[in-house]
Amino acid sequence: MDSLARYATYPAERVFAFYSLAEKKSERCYSILLDRLTDKDLFWYWWVDQGWQETVGEFMLSTIWQYDGLYTSEQIHTIDSLAVFGAGMEHLDKYRSAFRLYGTEGLYDRVREFYLNGESQDLEILATYRKPEDIPLILEALREYDLNNPWSNKRSRTIAGLDAVLKWPDDIFIPVLEEIRDYELMRGYPNHYRVERLFRIAMTYNNDWSYDFIKDCFKDKEINGFYVFQTSLYEAYYDEEKEANARFLPLVQKYCEKPDNWDDMNEQQ
Repeated sequence: MDSLARYATYPAERVFAFYSLAEKKSERCYSILLDRLTDKDLFWYWWVDQGWQETVGEFMLSTIWQYDGLYTSEQIHTIDSLAVFGAGMEHLDKYRSAFRLYGTEGLYDRVREFYLNGESQDLEILATYRKPEDIPLILEALREYDLNNPWSNKRSRTIAGLDAVLKWPDDIFIPVLEEIRDYELMRGYPNHYRVERLFRIAMTYNNDWSYDFIKDCFKDKEINGFYVFQTSLYEAYYDEEKEANARFLPLVQKYCEKPDNWDDMNEQQ
């Protein structure tokens, strides 16, 4: 199985050989991952009726977060350092690796380079440094709200900008946050990912403005997509990663509706 994971002719063979070893929590996964991290060969990845292409190296890197305990903390640090600072790693999604390396010397400059080269998710990491020179980058990303695909769009620049504001809730971003909110209110099909993040951001500001920001979303119950705002506020308020803020509970109790799949989602987590 070790030799298949390293040297099999077809990318899918290498992937599934490595997957089998990961399932068994094999110690050989570490040396194989180091050896194949630069593997740029593509294979098709299918889940139910959806498929997408991924590189062999990216799949192997993803086992860090898919299989808890497969690698030691020292091994993870080595892998992440190679992914972020090594040559020939353009095919990898380095977002998680960069976050795990937060505080490492030289990381800020490297992540800024990634973002300027089109890796939009990394804007969130830049925001954690709170450097004034990055404010224009965040504002630019936020202002693309009317250019992006209105559907799932989890990784658009606007989503990246919203994630950045979650890390850096500065008043300078408030006007464009209001623009995005008003834009979603007037649309026939509000973007759930944006709306849910807008509510989470408002709660992060945690002041009178943020209370009114949320309340103003529910003035007109006849708007298209009203249900999206109801369920998004519920999800934002009961986000398991943070403690619910009692300031916003009256709004949740008055306007929210629990998503139909909420219980199933939490059971899966």
